[in-house]
Amino acid sequence: MGRHPKSDVLHRCLAKAIDFLIVAILYQLPFSGSRYGAVFYLLISDGFREGQSVGKRLLGLRMVCEGGPTRLFRASILRNLSFAIGLVLMAVPIVGRFFMLLIICTEGCIVLGNPKGIRIGDRLAQSQVMDCIVRGSEQV
Repeated sequence: MGRHPKSDVLHRCLAKAIDFLIVAILYQLPFSGSRYGAVFYLLISDGFREGQSVGKRLLGLRMVCEGGPTRLFRASILRNLSFAIGLVLMAVPIVGRFFMLLIICTEGCIVLGNPKGIRIGDRLAQSQVMDCIVRGSEQV
């Protein structure tokens, strides 16, 4: 993986923030199983629409993975597993929030420092986030 140029980091952060907002809304719904729905969305969100979660679609990003489009949901689960574990641990007041903050900071620093923007989740899933806006004959 890592064949594509590094995507815009600000766009990636905003896309993930939108997805986390959706997760937070689902997590807080007063219905039985809403927390499971939030974890489920977080895990599979990058598998929709050719590798685009709601946030990625709005910001012009997509996830690509080894094995092509047939492996998108598998890759989405692998790349978001650490965030899902953090979300499950949020039920433990202090420990859960600390763990989630640690995951977000670690993955964010890795995205910033990696020349292709590949984070730990991307390595596990053999995936990469790329811009899908086409300008002229060049894909950015």
